[in-house]
Amino acid sequence: MKHSVQDPQPSFPTHAQTLRNNLEIVVQTVKSQFPNVKMIYMSSRTRAYNSAPAGVSELFYEYEEGFAHKWLIQDQIN
Repeated sequence: MKHSVQDPQPSFPTHAQTLRNNLEIVVQTVKSQFPNVKMIYMSSRTRAYNSAPAGVSELFYEYEEGFAHKWLIQDQIN
């Protein structure tokens, strides 16, 4: 599963929290629609082919998405 936020906010952790919330909805929906699902593989974007705001690296958003996945997994463990 590879998801991202369209037009992400350039401030941390707003972008990562938004993505985590979106991923949580997707995971819960998959589990309710397909009750036999035991595992979902997630991946962050490898490259963003968009123009980043001035002063922000395009790789910044991909890096932040790692936190969204980490937080989602931690929430599921807790």
